[in-house]
Amino acid sequence: KFYNPIKLDSYGKIYSFSIGSRSIGKSTGWALRLLSNYLKKGEQFIYVRRTKDELDETAPSYFDNAINILLDADYHIDNFNYKGRKYYVNDEVCGYAIPLSLQRKYKSADYSKVKYILYDEFMIMPWDTGSYIGGKANMLAEVEAMSSLYQTVDRCRGSAARNEVKVIFIGNAGTFFNPFFIHFEIDKYLRPDTK
Repeated sequence: KFYNPIKLDSYGKIYSFSIGSRSIGKSTGWALRLLSNYLKKGEQFIYVRRTKDELDETAPSYFDNAINILLDADYHIDNFNYKGRKYYVNDEVCGYAIPLSLQRKYKSADYSKVKYILYDEFMIMPWDTGSYIGGKANMLAEVEAMSSLYQTVDRCRGSAARNEVKVIFIGNAGTFFNPFFIHFEIDKYLRPDTK
């Protein structure tokens, strides 16, 4: 009874956009996907919000619905915690929380088990008071920040990249004016009736 990301994830693309109206379960669907992939395969994740303030507000409770669903489904979860920008399942690190605006600060960590970067609320709506990284003068700075984070996470010893990490962008429909849409030229294909 909530959004199921399995089909979108099955395309195997580096960048995927999960966009739709509020309250259809995108966050819960992706949270379930990330946690179940960790529990089944040991694949870690990174939860991203634009700023430290946004992250501090949402990161501690982002996975609450998914954890409750998994507990009801008898997954073996003895405990789930968020502490020091890390998520823990059964006292093992399963994920990280990083503000995109400060991604350079987190470059030295080992992300070799990370398979997903989830960028929550990547779109700013016209009525929002915030702005993209770089502001109106340099909106593509946000794309550069994500590219830098991606390269940090996807790197491996002996080569420039693993080519294994996927970036998932979650947002609510409402605007075409977005640095990622512009960078990837997605805006050319969007119309008011686009599904």
